[in-house]
Amino acid sequence: MGTWSKLILLVCGVVAVGCGGKDSNPVGTDVRADLGKVEAGAEVCQPNCDGKECGDDGCAGECGVSDVCECIPDCEGKQCGPDGCGGTCGICCPGVPCQYGICLCVPDCKGKECGPDGAGGYCIDGVSGGSCWDPVPDNWGCPEGLLCDFGAGTCVEKTDGSCVLEDGTAKECGSDGAGGTCGSCPCDSCSPDEVYCDLASFQCLSDLAEMDCKWIFDCFDTCPEGDQACYQNCVNSASLPAQMQYNNLIQCLSDSGYFDCFDLYPDGSDEQSGCLEERLAPCQQVYDECFHPGDFCEELKDCFAACPVVPEGQPNPCISDCWTFYVDDNHVVECLDANGYFDCAPDDEKCLSDAEGECLAELNACFPPGILTCKEIFDCMDTCAPTDQACFSTCYQSGTKEAQGEFGAIVDCVMAECGEEPTPECEDTALAGVCAEVHALCMGE
Repeated sequence: MGTWSKLILLVCGVVAVGCGGKDSNPVGTDVRADLGKVEAGAEVCQPNCDGKECGDDGCAGECGVSDVCECIPDCEGKQCGPDGCGGTCGICCPGVPCQYGICLCVPDCKGKECGPDGAGGYCIDGVSGGSCWDPVPDNWGCPEGLLCDFGAGTCVEKTDGSCVLEDGTAKECGSDGAGGTCGSCPCDSCSPDEVYCDLASFQCLSDLAEMDCKWIFDCFDTCPEGDQACYQNCVNSASLPAQMQYNNLIQCLSDSGYFDCFDLYPDGSDEQSGCLEERLAPCQQVYDECFHPGDFCEELKDCFAACPVVPEGQPNPCISDCWTFYVDDNHVVECLDANGYFDCAPDDEKCLSDAEGECLAELNACFPPGILTCKEIFDCMDTCAPTDQACFSTCYQSGTKEAQGEFGAIVDCVMAECGEEPTPECEDTALAGVCAEVHALCMGE
């Protein structure tokens, strides 16, 4: 494959911002997959910030902070939610929403001799105790040799499950695969800083850097169905900022009625998808903070670069998915949408160009031009591996706007002369013939 044919991906990737509509999978469906097994519910609360410059909005949120308002944290009578000054008064247990500063949960240990109490604590002989932040009693209070059947709430003989991995390594923590637990962190043999359970290795580890909000939900998916001890360990294992993000997201989704959609409509139905999308909207920001933290522009570029090549003029669903996945509520998409970009036909270059022209400020803010000349873009791409699309994309984005235009003119010319899969011989002939002028301009000749 010749140099220029490697770069055709840019024609419907980074050079052309779109080549496809904005629509993708229903947002609510994507979020449901992200959230995994967690569901919750709560009454709807109406925030009230009338006459307030800062402080509590009455729904465990906070009103805007102003320079003229000295903010004093207020956690009196609160178990959870914001303190009105950017901090928190506490975090509720997994799946338990925070309403008016109170964790909405009612422990139920009737007839249970062991297991979770449904409110973050545990049951021992019919009595609730502890909270999700307290260590669970060894074996959930069952005598040695027995395990707790969470479904029945009784101690039963241990017939399944294991705290030894296939390679013979003992599990320091996590589930035994049969409703029991192999321990919690820190463990007897752990270092003082080994405070979270890695659900892949079942060992206590110390680095919390990667235990972010999204990791909590990924961790839930590794737990056996209904294993509350495992769920609680996932939340407890994450960093404090991640726990706060998790709690904020669960509360928002609960307040918006998001989880009610699963009871109101059949799974997979259009009605359920519409309900999920509508009720996610008020929580989009906290959802993105949990699942898509960081610089969305960089993430968007990486997403574009990883998309496969499609024939010229055809929609590229991958590019469309990138837009929808990363920047649905961003000002770039808002501007393009307002100017009809996503209504343009894939081959209507004038329509696409006019819409992009109205959004140059927004596009340049996200995709700032670089400093390379057209020749330097070419030299940069010459160092890329044939299949390294991210490398090609980075080289192109590193060029000035003028250089990108000159480079694009060469790609267009070679494709017009040789088709979408040009041979090296055709490329050489085109560059020496019909494309010689644009090639010379790029090379500074």
